[in-house]
Amino acid sequence: MEPVVFYTLAAVILIPAILSVTLRNIAHAAFWLMPTLLGVAGIFLVLGSEFLFAIQILLYVGAILVLLVFAIVLTRGLQDPALRAHNKQKEIGALVAVGLVAVLWLSVLARSWGSGLAPKAAAVDPTRALGLALIDPSRNLLHFELASILLLAAMIGAVVICRKPAGK
Repeated sequence: MEPVVFYTLAAVILIPAILSVTLRNIAHAAFWLMPTLLGVAGIFLVLGSEFLFAIQILLYVGAILVLLVFAIVLTRGLQDPALRAHNKQKEIGALVAVGLVAVLWLSVLARSWGSGLAPKAAAVDPTRALGLALIDPSRNLLHFELASILLLAAMIGAVVICRKPAGK
């Protein structure tokens, strides 16, 4: 049953991802990201990581996708039908994509996959283990503090950019 679920989720991820990249209408491309991101959340759920499943839904499907749609709506110049969306770097992009697929395929072939059966792990709550690993002062606390400062600077910059000058 698990391989059927995995391949179904893989199709749910790949088909909308291809549509999202190939559609000319940027709003439609943004909306096709939703099933892709939901499929990735489904993969997390199948792998038993309920916390990452919830984070994927809340952050990517909820927040990032809404932010992307707002950015498209607020950028009026991109919605002009007379504006032709054309990328002159299709050949270079295709070459990079083929090279990336080749490197990934070679790395998959070079790995020894073993029997496919993982040893039985001790009963540990994966969410608790992830939380403890993320806030361990000896490992990642500095990274969280730097990320919070970066996000604060981004929010202040967004306010400064969007603020109307006095007198207008």
